[in-house]
Amino acid sequence: MKIKNEALRFGIGGIPGAILNLSIISFVPQNSMFFVVLLYTIAFFVREITSYFIHKNWTYKYKKNKTALVYSYTTLYLLLLNTIAYLFFTKTLGMNKFLSQMTVNILFFFINFFEVKKVFKNGS
Repeated sequence: MKIKNEALRFGIGGIPGAILNLSIISFVPQNSMFFVVLLYTIAFFVREITSYFIHKNWTYKYKKNKTALVYSYTTLYLLLLNTIAYLFFTKTLGMNKFLSQMTVNILFFFINFFEVKKVFKNGS
């Protein structure tokens, strides 16, 4: 039951970051691969920075500060996975950028949840 509550809090805690992410993605011009990757990366980091503070202080109520560096490394790994999936959906399948991002968020929810949980559980 605890993991279910954590997953729910994780999902709710991720909503502000997801809104910021989608707001930034709305400026992505789909005809330039450079700008797609650049703005997607910026949007991803804005989302993850927002999510870090929400998860640290609300989802996991973690008091130590030494998780930021490990969270950053985890975020880089997740950025790679998310970017590949986003580009696959938008460029290969021709999906709308918002629908693609929402699909990526749903597909990677549990990967993100368990990776972030490990960061806060291990504390380093």
